[in-house]
Amino acid sequence: MEENLREKIASLREQYRLKEAEREIKKALEQEADNSVLLIEYGKLYVLQGWYNNAIETFNRVIGNDPSNEDAFKEKISALRSQYYFDDA
Repeated sequence: MEENLREKIASLREQYRLKEAEREIKKALEQEADNSVLLIEYGKLYVLQGWYNNAIETFNRVIGNDPSNEDAFKEKISALRSQYYFDDA
């Protein structure tokens, strides 16, 4: 994945242009379905929208593909804490 695309998606997310960010992520995932960076960005979008279960599932997908991905674990813990699932975090 191009760094420019990751930066564009992150910028859209940070500006709360979530539909545009989601559109870019989905388009990119069509080419690279298991791209960890894209999936983590998608999970972050879910968190911003309050869709914590979707976010956790997405982060778990990354962890399943790459158990050493620290970013996925950090984001998953954050999503679990947002739902007050402290024991699971």
